[in-house]
Amino acid sequence: NDPKRTMVSVDPNDGADYCTCDECKKIGGASDCAFHLANVVADAVRKEFPDKWVGLNAYAEHSEPPREKIHPGVYVSVTTRFRNTELSFEEQVKRFGILGARVGVYEYFSMYAWDWDMPGAAIAGRCHILGRLLRRYNKDLHVISLDAESSCNWGPNGLGYWIAAKMLWNPDLKTEDLAQDFYLNAFGKAAAPMKRLYERWNSGNWFVIRQGLKAALDDLAEAYQAESDPGVKARLDQVAMYLHWLRLNDAYLETVIHSLN
Repeated sequence: NDPKRTMVSVDPNDGADYCTCDECKKIGGASDCAFHLANVVADAVRKEFPDKWVGLNAYAEHSEPPREKIHPGVYVSVTTRFRNTELSFEEQVKRFGILGARVGVYEYFSMYAWDWDMPGAAIAGRCHILGRLLRRYNKDLHVISLDAESSCNWGPNGLGYWIAAKMLWNPDLKTEDLAQDFYLNAFGKAAAPMKRLYERWNSGNWFVIRQGLKAALDDLAEAYQAESDPGVKARLDQVAMYLHWLRLNDAYLETVIHSLN
């Protein structure tokens, strides 16, 4: 119906409710069934659309590479979490490639349930780690693509999202250079105080971050004084709203702790 589409998903629904009827048991376990279905669909699709793909994750109960070869036209995205396999991540990626799949990575740049949008808590909030990961996927594992869960949290993670967007096109770029590009082009004359703010957050040091709310507010105040461009001020406003949320979050946690005591 939509010839512009490159791929259609055949990934099982999230969860562990897999069929265990006699016919499915003949195929094998959850991974065998999931990738067998992908093969069947890919064969059918490529008869009419030879340049199209079907895709699925290697995830949870279907993390394990299947016993049968993977047919042309099947793309597999190997998740970095929820991996129900005894293989290492590197072994898993390489095994899917040996079986015939085109292989990518499914990463988790930020998940609210894990990092609570705190500064420096997500992968996207620690740019030095993010850069190493992206180079590793490209240079060491030779994957062809990357998907990444992320959230609407530009405040703590905007810098990391920018770096990822650039490095996915060119993994040889240096995170330090990309960060400086971000500071200059996002904040103009306010680049210096905003660089201090983000570098403090990117340290990943939880104590420094929690104790550094006043320092962040001071940096932001200096940034507002340095730059009058409306576009820059709009970005500063987003950081200001995020800092206000951090302050409210701290006040809420203190109230909860006080009530428990």
